Amino acid sequence: MIKHVITVSMAILFLSCASSNNKNRKVSSEKSVGYYTSSLLDITAHEGELTLFGIKWNDLLNQELYPAEVFKNPRESLVIKKLPTPEQVYNNYEDLVKLIERNLTFRAKAVSFLDDLNKHRIIKKREMAVCVKKSTSRKEKKACKDKKIVMSPAQTTALTNGAKEFLLLRYLNTYVTKLYMSKAKVILETQIRHLGEVNLNDRELVEVFISLAAALTLYDNYVLMVEQFERDFEINRIFKAGIDTLGIPSDVIERISKNSRKIKYRVDINRVVEWLERENFQLKPNEYNELDKAYNYLLTYINSTAGYKIFKRSYLVNMWEVIYRRVWQGVVIAGIQRAVGAERNVANELSEAFGNTVGLIESRKGYMYLGHNGKVSKKIKKVGFRKVSLQKRKDYHLKIREMLKPGDVLLEKTPFRLTDKFIPGHWGHVAVWTGTITDLKEAKLWDLVQDTREWLSLRKDQKAYIMESLKDNPEDPIKDRAILEALRPGVQLNDLYHFLNVDDVAILRPKLEGKTDLERRSEMAEIIANGFTHVLKDYDFNFDVRDTNKIVCSELAWHTYTNCHFKTQVIASRASINPDDVADAVFGDVNGKSCFSTSYIVHDGEEVDPKEYNLDEALKSLNLKSSLN
Repeated sequence: MIKHVITVSMAILFLSCASSNNKNRKVSSEKSVGYYTSSLLDITAHEGELTLFGIKWNDLLNQELYPAEVFKNPRESLVIKKLPTPEQVYNNYEDLVKLIERNLTFRAKAVSFLDDLNKHRIIKKREMAVCVKKSTSRKEKKACKDKKIVMSPAQTTALTNGAKEFLLLRYLNTYVTKLYMSKAKVILETQIRHLGEVNLNDRELVEVFISLAAALTLYDNYVLMVEQFERDFEINRIFKAGIDTLGIPSDVIERISKNSRKIKYRVDINRVVEWLERENFQLKPNEYNELDKAYNYLLTYINSTAGYKIFKRSYLVNMWEVIYRRVWQGVVIAGIQRAVGAERNVANELSEAFGNTVGLIESRKGYMYLGHNGKVSKKIKKVGFRKVSLQKRKDYHLKIREMLKPGDVLLEKTPFRLTDKFIPGHWGHVAVWTGTITDLKEAKLWDLVQDTREWLSLRKDQKAYIMESLKDNPEDPIKDRAILEALRPGVQLNDLYHFLNVDDVAILRPKLEGKTDLERRSEMAEIIANGFTHVLKDYDFNFDVRDTNKIVCSELAWHTYTNCHFKTQVIASRASINPDDVADAVFGDVNGKSCFSTSYIVHDGEEVDPKEYNLDEALKSLNLKSSLN
């Protein structure tokens, strides 16, 4: 039972199904019962019923629980329930994992929003320049320049509604931070000075880690989001007066920044981080119970946050950088903005930082990594990840592209990523190769796909995205964007350059035996069309295969290959599926039916020779012990 509970909680970390790369997407039509029509987080009614720390998300979302008083008196406004008992610590840890997940999701949406906003501004500036150039009189030129470059109504709505959601996330982060600060009596109290002399048991350590993880999540949100919005003159102006209808107080960005820069707040975190550094806690090689799992996850997460890297340095160094940055940004940059309306492109400069906070925290690159469009930056080359030669990696990419057929399943393993360490089993991600339009035509599938009920039911934006993505790239077929995968920003079509930043990869081919050629092609067309119906959907925060409104990577396989009854684990009324469950369908689904055969495997950067190994048996060995021996 404990194993299954751990499996579900760790399934929340399926965020090697994650990426900072994103496309424009139309939000889900199903909304939670509440005030908004679109937002950055886009919570569905199903998810809105989720309870975190005894608080329903919808109960927070649909009332003004974040008025100005929260900023004035945060301790008094947060109703801290009775302190958790030892038995409740693990449950609260699981809630914290879900809360961290929501925060990371919001950051991914935020960087996408900033990228879209920047593109919108660039387009408007170009239009203005063209208008000025075509103008024949001073009056016409002035009219062109007078056209203000402002956010679209949809962008403004998403921003303001998203702000309410962000404040609620902040409320819950603050709630759990203070809850465990009080319980452990080590974060805000003077005992922190003497922690080195205190012998804490595992439960108490987890309590300290829970509080610090929540506090660092708060700080990362400030550094990676609030500061970026604060630098944006137009966004800052929108929130200057507050939004009464959404319960957003005036000067909200400035207030959050002020709270995040408070000396006592920073000193408290600094002390705890210094204590962690001094004690040099290590991950437990063997996890015998829930607290061991919680300990390992929280310690790894804490070490991966941007805030931890900042607070590892001395307090004086941090404060000098804060003062310097605030003077520079607050005086010089703000003065330039007021004088000439200059706008900083903060989205691009923080793309890497956001990438490291949305599930792609990497210690290196994968052995099959070939770079962006075949180019590896000088900075990455210095990391020394290249166990496999450049030529061999190129050969792998080309071979995989040549052998892939529409409907193939791709499995990947990325042991160098944080999230992969906590996903049950060997494999960490699942994707589907749909094939380009040319591939589908050559396989005599394209017309059949377009005749399916699923294709006809697609929205216009889904069809447009699919048609644009599945165009061929004859000059470089590795750029063909036919890998359908559910990542943190949503369900996308990507290329092999993007996908093959991995150590292990396996290709599974659907078994369509005992049927005529037309029957096989019809079934495959339905499989491809099933996959297309999930394009542009958001990922499934609840990890429930029965909820089709949002999808995660392994659920994508569940809903695409409907003739295969994959194994799942049903916990707390949710049916969850992990990547190894998809791989196990090679050997038999719930009904004993073998749904796939193994066509290709690369393990630890080396191709598995089918002459030396039976590939199905090699896959089984990897599933059982992550080894071929």
